[in-house]
Amino acid sequence: RRAQMEPPPPDNGRGDRGAGTVAVASATSLAAAAVSAARRSGADGTMLRQSAAAAYQQHPYDLRCALELAAVMSQQGDTKGAYEALKDALPRIPDPRLVVALAAAARDAGYIAEAAEILERLARTLNNDSVQRVADQLKKEAQDKGMIERQ
Repeated sequence: RRAQMEPPPPDNGRGDRGAGTVAVASATSLAAAAVSAARRSGADGTMLRQSAAAAYQQHPYDLRCALELAAVMSQQGDTKGAYEALKDALPRIPDPRLVVALAAAARDAGYIAEAAEILERLARTLNNDSVQRVADQLKKEAQDKGMIERQ
């Protein structure tokens, strides 16, 4: 049960994280694979969403499970739900890929100004001009739509 509810153990000084990490990785890979298999088999939307939600519930620290749940929700038209799921996952999974997915979900849900802010913070953290350019484009889009004032 510990492997399902806690993040992986810290590095043990040998350059790995111990045998428990293999079990956690295998379990999360299986959960993500189950959702992918359900998608490929043409499972109905309800079953697919239930599979993704169960995988994420069992592995709340796994990036793949969080992203899969948000993808299923978004594909089913629940863009605000996908945004909320990713926002909820971020404190447990501080990964730049999740931040980018959160910004995309915010944009899809109509929160363009927030998407721009999320990417601006990421650009500063990573010192990345490419991410800043995308943030600037989103900020301009939000200004053009009257969501934020021009400066």
